[in-house]
Formats: sequence, structure tokens, C-alpha cells
Amino acid sequence: MDPRDPRLVCMWGEDPLRAEEKRPIVAAVLVAVLCVVLMILV
Repeated sequence: MDPRDPRLVCMWGEDPLRAEEKRPIVAAVLVAVLCVVLMILV
């Protein structure tokens, strides 16, 4: 499949390779949010 496929561009909102690079950052943010929620609830 062509990486410049319009469906992929729409899905990622940008170049799929750059989206892959950002994934660890997004995961870290999600973990931080979960920790904050747990601290508030406990």
C-alpha cells in the first residue's frame, strides 16, 4: 500500500511515519493521566 494513500493521511492527519514517532509520547501522556486519576480516586 502506498504510504501517501489519502485514507492513511486522513486517518493519521499527517505522514504515517511521523505519527509512529509520536506514539511513545502519546503513550507517556496517557500513563501520566492515568496516574493522576488514580491519585485523585485513592
